[in-house]
Amino acid sequence: MRLLSFFLLLNFPLLAQEFILQKEPVNSKFLECFYHIYNSDTASFKESSIKLKKLIPTHPANDLLIALSIYWSKYPLNLDGKELVRMKEELIATTEKCHEILENHENDFEVRYVDMIAHSILALTYSRDSQFFKAAGEAKKAYNYFRDGFELMKNYNEFYFSSGLYSYYREKYPEAYPIYRAVVWMFKSGDKKEGLRLMALAFKETVFAKAEAAHYLSHILMRYEMKPALSLRYVEYLSNRYPGNLFFKANYIENLLFLKRYDDAALLLDDFPDDEHAFYQMAKKVFTGIVAENESEYKFAERCFNDAIEISKRGTSEEINNLKSLSYCGLARLSLLVGNMESTLSFYKMANDLVKYDLYKKEPEEYLSRHDTDFKN
Repeated sequence: MRLLSFFLLLNFPLLAQEFILQKEPVNSKFLECFYHIYNSDTASFKESSIKLKKLIPTHPANDLLIALSIYWSKYPLNLDGKELVRMKEELIATTEKCHEILENHENDFEVRYVDMIAHSILALTYSRDSQFFKAAGEAKKAYNYFRDGFELMKNYNEFYFSSGLYSYYREKYPEAYPIYRAVVWMFKSGDKKEGLRLMALAFKETVFAKAEAAHYLSHILMRYEMKPALSLRYVEYLSNRYPGNLFFKANYIENLLFLKRYDDAALLLDDFPDDEHAFYQMAKKVFTGIVAENESEYKFAERCFNDAIEISKRGTSEEINNLKSLSYCGLARLSLLVGNMESTLSFYKMANDLVKYDLYKKEPEEYLSRHDTDFKN
């Protein structure tokens, strides 16, 4: 979902230029496609995208929308095989069409933004494939466009989001991924506190960037800053605005659990569908296990955690690992209750090895730092 971040900027008036995607009936159909992607409605997206292409048959935004829809079709599992290949092909087609247009119209800001987004997604894709230098190259291409928009937020408040996002991650990303420290010197310095302030302004004052600002704020405040009380309003908004998006609903339930609002989480779990998607099956098992543990139903909780770990074998992604880590933490707590210190230590080690976010590392690291002489933060 974070791949959609800068796509929102396409809808804003820049300077005095008139953009194709802002004119009716293109704008309404374009935003309709965008909503269907967020709301996990693939069938409606396909129908709307066909109508959009009839309106703007050669525009590179068509290829970009298809790439985004492919990404979301399996999210939060990683794409692989033919799906991954096709997404890359659509992104490359996007950049090629953009470059053809920009050769004769270098100040076409709309096309420059489309090109920037395509390069950004390619950068993320290469990063997930551990092709870090290719990722850095694509990120640099995107940055060459992105930096021109820094001053525009003074006149167009929609840019609060993009500026805030950059300010935060410019500093946080090399902290989380030390390999990038060798290349971030090429990019303008950021400020994490200022980044959060600007994204909060974006959520409050913008229209098009509101959803992305909400998603990033909920993600950052929960997983990096470990402030679930602050992240709750944003994930609650997303869950209510896009009821078809189970990922938003799962994040909402998880946030409630970290706030120890077990009854509220249980009510949402009652309506959580039995989806065939491995991530959502895992989420329901893990969250149900945590609620059961709080109600002292330890045998049922243990079964839920073990079921979730078994389901994890059906998919691979960062989000799967986060849930698997929560399952191991649950098993560790249950082992500790019966005095099985060896199992407790083992489960916490496995939980810690799976994750990178501060939110998920906090519990296992606190235990391991006290009980494992070989443990190093």
